[in-house]
Amino acid sequence: MVLAQAFEQYLQKKEAFLDKFIDCGSDQELFAASYIHGHLSVVAAQVFDLQDGEIDRETIDQYTKRFCEALYTSIDTAIDKKELDDEDAADVNTMLCQLLDLDQRIT
Repeated sequence: MVLAQAFEQYLQKKEAFLDKFIDCGSDQELFAASYIHGHLSVVAAQVFDLQDGEIDRETIDQYTKRFCEALYTSIDTAIDKKELDDEDAADVNTMLCQLLDLDQRIT
């Protein structure tokens, strides 16, 4: 499997998780999912320089770990800068933990 393709599949799983809240969640869930999705898109675009070629499970795991760490750091930094009120920050953190608890491996 090519790394870019594998990572795209991984991102699609994360986006599908967020989309379920956008499609049928409460207003607060919609806000949190949209907020996280914005960070997810920026991190995905900035963090990775994906190369073509065959890859192994270890390489995929390294990229997904880097992605999760970068996403967490991005949102944590925004919260530390008080970009969200306390209630919104708590909701975003809860949803982010759920998102990062998803299977980290690409199958």
